Amino acid sequence: MWFDTRTRGITPEYGSFVGDDNGRLNQWQHLVSDNLNKEVETPIKLNQDLNIFVAELNTEGKEIDFNLNKGRMAYLLQIEGSASYYIKDETECKELVKHDAAEIVIPNNDSFNLKIKALDSDCHILIVEMAEESGSGRLDVEAFLKAQEE
Repeated sequence: MWFDTRTRGITPEYGSFVGDDNGRLNQWQHLVSDNLNKEVETPIKLNQDLNIFVAELNTEGKEIDFNLNKGRMAYLLQIEGSASYYIKDETECKELVKHDAAEIVIPNNDSFNLKIKALDSDCHILIVEMAEESGSGRLDVEAFLKAQEE
């Protein structure tokens, strides 16, 4: 994945990390963080206001929560297996299968708890969490889906 630096003219940073199976088993492993955030230690630091987490859920039905703070958004990437995710209650449940992705933005800009549930025993998911930017994302897809519902 490539991310622009926070401002022009800054030398881009990059890194890699050989993952730790136990570090991400049924829990979030924090892999990437902002190099200006001195409170968090991660294997990779970038010159951008973002965080990347990964988890592997090895039991069907296993749930894991991810708290998204006010003013933040997230992109989910289903690396392997399948999962469902929902915000607040299971009535807004969506499913992801291998290589699916989802953008998570809450319109009223509140903090919320994202719940992810493994639908099989090989659920591997990645979250990129970043500052919410108004007007970002795939609005063309949103408009297309709304038109399909009408």
